[in-house]
Amino acid sequence: MAARTDGDAGVGGRSIAEIVTMHCEGVLAPMGVIVEFLDAQVGTWQYSLDDGESWRTIRTDLINRPGHMGLALERAARLRVLPFGGGARSGARIVFHAAQRAPGEGNGSYRAYAPDDRGDAAHSITLVLSLGAINGMPPAVAASRPRNKRALAAQASAA
Repeated sequence: MAARTDGDAGVGGRSIAEIVTMHCEGVLAPMGVIVEFLDAQVGTWQYSLDDGESWRTIRTDLINRPGHMGLALERAARLRVLPFGGGARSGARIVFHAAQRAPGEGNGSYRAYAPDDRGDAAHSITLVLSLGAINGMPPAVAASRPRNKRALAAQASAA
């Protein structure tokens, strides 16, 4: 079972439907997708089945190894990556295919998939996306305004 992270509730991530619609013109995934590969070098991948209220860590060691194991996610499931600190990478590779049937109660489960028995609409799709395209843009953070000349001078010299 994947680990649950409640401390990160309600932040970031895009739905599978948003990712497919924005970056895969003409691809239909009405039932969801089977994620085949996620770039584990960029950070920790997570998914949410409850619109970002709670997040579960994706076991990239299960889906990135040889064989045909994937993570089934419905269109409303959200995906995000928490980048490793100090990393210079700004993009990540994702490989998925359209699910042939709705995951239903299997939403968020790891399952074997047949590599060759898929219709034309379910061929593997590889995307290299920026972290912003995956996570969405973070909300603007209001910074306090310095109230004295020393603080203003320090802020100006730091910039």
